[in-house]
Amino acid sequence: MLRYIVRRLLLTLPVLFGISLIAFLIIYLAPGDFLDRFRLIGMPVEQIEALERRFGLDQPFIVQYGRWLKQVVSGSLGVSWGFGQPVTEIIWIRVAFTLMMGLTSLIVS
Repeated sequence: MLRYIVRRLLLTLPVLFGISLIAFLIIYLAPGDFLDRFRLIGMPVEQIEALERRFGLDQPFIVQYGRWLKQVVSGSLGVSWGFGQPVTEIIWIRVAFTLMMGLTSLIVS
């Protein structure tokens, strides 16, 4: 039984890799990026290029994906520009509320 569980867990690794690659590819191929709002307000091109270098947007796809995957695996999803908090904290707050609502609805039903 333990061998079966280990084998199934090892088989999930390529699936998770594939899903992460497809998700990143969809975001990468979408038109525009998060720096577009700075372009719209008329930020100087030099500052935008500096931000592109800072965030690695000037790198090829595979380098960007590798950096992103490394951060995701390490548990660091960065800081939200909208909330000014780490993204993991924002997600965990919402997960807690989701679990609370799910448990409440399970009890009521």
